[in-house]
Amino acid sequence: MALDTKDLHQTLSKVLSRRALKFPLKPKVIDVRWRPYVDSLGEDALEVRIVLDNDVREEDLRGAKAKLYQVVQDALFKAGIDLFPYLRISTQAELDESPG
Repeated sequence: MALDTKDLHQTLSKVLSRRALKFPLKPKVIDVRWRPYVDSLGEDALEVRIVLDNDVREEDLRGAKAKLYQVVQDALFKAGIDLFPYLRISTQAELDESPG
C-alpha cells in the first residue's frame, strides 16, 4: 500500500478497530490491538492481538481461530493493505497476568 507511515497508521487504526471488524458472536471479542512487526524474513508485517472475553469457553474456540483470522485478513485486503497479519489470541485475564 502506498501510504506514508502516518496515513498507514490512521488507516490501520480504522480498519482494525473492534467496531469495524465483523467478528462472529462467539467467542466474544472485546478488543483488537495491533502493532507493526517485522517477520523472520525481515518483511514488514502486523502483529494483531485479538482479546477475548474472560468467560470464553473451549468449545467456543473450536474452529473460531480460523474465522477470526479470516475477518482480519479480509478487512486488510478490502482496505488495500498488503501487510501479513500475525494473529495472537488471548483473554484479558491472560494479558493481565503476562509480564510487560
